Amino acid sequence: MMRAVTIALLTSTLLVPVAQGQEQPGVRRVVRTSFPLAITPSAGLGFGATRGSATQPTDCPNNPCVDFGSGSGWQARVDVQVPIGRTLGVEIGGQVGRQVQKVCQRGACTAVDHMWAYRGTAMLLWRFKPRAPVFFGIGGAIAHFSSNPVYVVDAPSTEPGFAGVVGLDLALAQRVGVRVAWRSFFLLPESIGNPSFQVKGVAWEQAIVFGARCNLGR
Repeated sequence: MMRAVTIALLTSTLLVPVAQGQEQPGVRRVVRTSFPLAITPSAGLGFGATRGSATQPTDCPNNPCVDFGSGSGWQARVDVQVPIGRTLGVEIGGQVGRQVQKVCQRGACTAVDHMWAYRGTAMLLWRFKPRAPVFFGIGGAIAHFSSNPVYVVDAPSTEPGFAGVVGLDLALAQRVGVRVAWRSFFLLPESIGNPSFQVKGVAWEQAIVFGARCNLGR
């Protein structure tokens, strides 16, 4: 009996190191990222901004009373996002829209023409938690208008600036979801070289867009 117990103990002692030395099956751990590789086409409504004010010889020769700028119109854009961490991502996007040129005098605004508006953005995105549906973003922007938003200038216009976004992501399937985003563009209007015209320091344009987010990664 003692001999059998001794043999069993010796056998288990010799087999334990061998078992420990054997390779264990690998366990793949998936780390969830807030912004997986994805593309998001979207469309919505954009809202313009005043670029400056001018005097008028008959109504207001001393103080500017006529405002010039862009009005509302439809917008369409495509964004590509790339993860750079669990709660961070980078977004590159382009947007095209059709907006009006408007002139306002004493609160009464008139749409005098239409123009094409093109915008490009590069933004840093983040969420407070990887699974949080709400996200935020900030970055740079550049806008090009087929006609200057200031109606008194008959020429294209390009305005650099900054962009921000607050959005909501809702999952529909494993790779498809809905994205609703409120986007802001803080643009620097061009000077038109007219002493009677006062250019605003910043033109704040906005857009509300609805899109379908399609995940491209695994």
